[in-house]
Formats: sequence, C-alpha cells, structure tokens
Amino acid sequence: MESTKTLSAVSRVASSALLAIAVASLPYGYFIFMRWFVCAACVFHIYLSYTMRKQLSVVVFAVLAILFNPLVPIHLNKESWMPIDLISAAVILSSFAWLRQKQGR
Repeated sequence: MESTKTLSAVSRVASSALLAIAVASLPYGYFIFMRWFVCAACVFHIYLSYTMRKQLSVVVFAVLAILFNPLVPIHLNKESWMPIDLISAAVILSSFAWLRQKQGR
C-alpha cells in the first residue's frame, strides 16, 4: 500500500514536470516520451481512482489519457499545446488535494 502511494505521488509529480517542461523548444522525441509517460501515469491513476470509488477522478484521468494517447495522437501546433500542457500539469498536481483516500482504510 505504501509503495502504491509513493508510485502514485512520483508519477504525478513527474508527469506534471514533463508537461511543464514541454513548453520549451525541445526535440520531437521528448514529446513522444512525454505522451507515453503521461498516458501511462493517467491509466494507472484511472485504476487507483476506480478502486477508491472516485468517479470524477476516473473521468479526469481518462480525458487526460485520451488527450496524451501516444497510439492515436492528437496533432495540434505548439502554440495550442502550450496552454493544454500547463493546464494538464496543474490538474494533475491538484489531484493531490482531491485524490486522497479516507483515513482509517
């Protein structure tokens, strides 16, 4: 249980950092890696949210997983992705507040 909490926290912080860094001018390979990492982290959090019965979290992470899906990518220009990346990073970081498990479980 403790290792799951740690993995959850690390994956959310790392995803947010990768998304925030994405506003810089970087090689295309970075964005491919970022999509894979963020999508995988979101799928992991869909599972965690589902097991904690947090339906809104399931929906939020599902939207993010679809948005950053590396298999069927959404193609937008850099200027369009910049606010999406920053808002997504903020949403993932804010999940620390609304994705807490009740005490006593």
